[in-house]
Amino acid sequence: MPAEVRASWSKVAVSRAKRALSGGERERALRELEVVRAPLREAGILGWVPAELHADVCRAIVRALGQDRARIFWADLMNESMRSPLMRPIVSAALSIDGRTPESLIRRAPRVWELVTRGAGELTATKVDSGMRLDFVQLPRAFCEIAFLLTQVGTCDACLAAVGTTGEVTTELDPSAARARLTVRW
Repeated sequence: MPAEVRASWSKVAVSRAKRALSGGERERALRELEVVRAPLREAGILGWVPAELHADVCRAIVRALGQDRARIFWADLMNESMRSPLMRPIVSAALSIDGRTPESLIRRAPRVWELVTRGAGELTATKVDSGMRLDFVQLPRAFCEIAFLLTQVGTCDACLAAVGTTGEVTTELDPSAARARLTVRW
C-alpha cells in the first residue's frame, strides 16, 4: 500500500497559509504551494492523498518561510486546531483525565498518527525523564526530511503551549533507516 495522509492535513496547511500569513511570507507561501493546490482541491476533506503530496506542502512551507518560521507555522496550525470545535473537547478530556501536562497530549500522538496516515510507518510514544520520546519507524521516503519533521516538532511545541509549559524538542533523523525520533523535555 502506498503511503497516504488525510487530505484535511494538507488542506488545512494551505488554508492557514492563505489566512494567517501576510505580506511577503504569504506571497512566497502561496507561490510555493501553487503546485499542490489543484490536486488538493480534487481530494475530499476526509479523503487520502499521497504522502509525497503532503511532503510537497511541507517543503513549500520551508522554502517560503525558512525552518524556524515553518516550525512556528506548524505550531500555530496545531494550536488553532486544538481550539477548534472538533478538537477542543478531545483536548479538554485528555487534560482532565490525565492531568494538565504535555504528556497528556503527546502520549496520544500514536493514535492520531493512525487516524491521519496509512501505510506511512508507525509511531510510538514513550515516557522519559522530564518528557516524552516519539519514535517513527518505517517512514515513507517523503517523510524522511526535515521539512516533514518540522510538522511534528511544531505539534510538540503546540502541546507544550497548550498547558502553559516551556520545553525543548530535539530531533534525530535517519533517512537510510526510515526512522526519526523526537524527544520533548519540559
